[in-house]
Amino acid sequence: MLPNLTPQQAEPLFALQQFLNNNNATWSAGVTSLSNLTREEFQQQSAQHHIHNMDEVPALTAKAKEKHKATLTPHPLDAFDWRPSPQQLRPGLLSFDPTSISTSKSINDLLEIKQHLRVKGPLVATFDVYSDIQHYAKGVYVPHGELLGTRQSVAVVGYSDADQAWLVKSNWGKDWGQDGYCLFGYGECRIDEVMHTIPPVNSDTTPHVTWYGLIDHCGLGAVPVVAINDEAMINVHRNQSGPRMYAANGFFDTWFEPAVEFDKGYSPSVAMNGTGAILSVHESDRTSRLFYNFGQANTDGIKWISTDRYDNGKDPSVAIDDYQNFVEIHRSETYMSLYYTTGFINSDNAWQVTEHEYLDSGLSPVVAMNNKGQVIEVHQNDKAEDCYYRIGQLSNGHITWQKAQFLDYGIFPSVAINDHGQVVACHQSAGEIQMYVQIGTIQPGGATINFTGSVPFGQGYYPKVALNNQAQLAVIYQNHLQLEVLMLRGFAVFA
Repeated sequence: MLPNLTPQQAEPLFALQQFLNNNNATWSAGVTSLSNLTREEFQQQSAQHHIHNMDEVPALTAKAKEKHKATLTPHPLDAFDWRPSPQQLRPGLLSFDPTSISTSKSINDLLEIKQHLRVKGPLVATFDVYSDIQHYAKGVYVPHGELLGTRQSVAVVGYSDADQAWLVKSNWGKDWGQDGYCLFGYGECRIDEVMHTIPPVNSDTTPHVTWYGLIDHCGLGAVPVVAINDEAMINVHRNQSGPRMYAANGFFDTWFEPAVEFDKGYSPSVAMNGTGAILSVHESDRTSRLFYNFGQANTDGIKWISTDRYDNGKDPSVAIDDYQNFVEIHRSETYMSLYYTTGFINSDNAWQVTEHEYLDSGLSPVVAMNNKGQVIEVHQNDKAEDCYYRIGQLSNGHITWQKAQFLDYGIFPSVAINDHGQVVACHQSAGEIQMYVQIGTIQPGGATINFTGSVPFGQGYYPKVALNNQAQLAVIYQNHLQLEVLMLRGFAVFA
């Protein structure tokens, strides 16, 4: 079964297909001094071997022949396949510059290679060339011809553990292999000795979001929230059947570790700074009392250090910077009044308040902050289904707020900001399950953001967004079909 990719998810693969589908194209991996042979050049060099099909190779054992009977059909749990159908491709948004691969990341860990393929997309690899490769037609390729002493570059677009093979795309055209693809055995011809990421070159400078891979299923749960920094990631969610709250951490390029219960309550929010300090807030499971949990993410999971009650209210949201200053916002327990709190985590790892003030009236407030003291709060109008944002500047525990600005029509808004003043906002459409995302940058003067128009990206409830300084973003939300936590990862291109 081929993955149901959105046009944005198909963009990186289109860049490769656009480059590789030309039979006569030559290109270099850029990561070594080795360059590719076109199919015509290869045929000239290997013409003396006169091999017409794999059955004519005497060294092909019965076991190898049996292995060659494997198909290109990916397996649901142990395989991944980036091949989209042609109608899912949107041309012109990304171009592929072979020289840019010199700045790519090298990966030699097999689990990391597979994770990259699942989450981010294709990789570039090179392999030792044997003369029989030109006659490959189907199955899992295992070399039995003569080693030619050169290496060839291919795009690795998937894998199958059942077949013990990588799914690769050559630049030899659709009349080679299986429509231009080949299942290449793990470890054969040193293909997985090292692979390389592909930094795409954006020909479209219009601000937009490109999503990595497919939707991540993060387990059962409700009203999830997410936080990321340049390396790590954490999600917090409520149990699907009660007030128990769970947290799971991991790295941006990997799956979450198993979620672990850490408290009881409702309406969680979570923030994480660049050092891995975690601050979470929630409503009590019995009354409208608000509590915080402070902890630290590490390779062994999350170490929770302190917790205490800090106020009364509903729908709390929190942000924390690298200096452990925090900003919290919530709705009053009986009215639509919004209040914010500033403070810091002191030397005893306790919540210490600096300022607590009325801000506005509204619903579903959220807050984000960066290390430059720029603060953004977003809330839903308490009289209509539209959302507003407001920018503030934190200095010595006090926030100077700008005038509120219209953001978009919708409910359950979320917002994130990084140290470059780049902002991502998302919301759910009113009365529907469609979710939208928009991006922008704080403008000179610090009063407005040049948001793009909202773009739909999926269906679900309660979307929450996080953004890091590399413009990578994660949106986590509740499945609209069942109490399940889902997540999309991607990157944003800002003006």
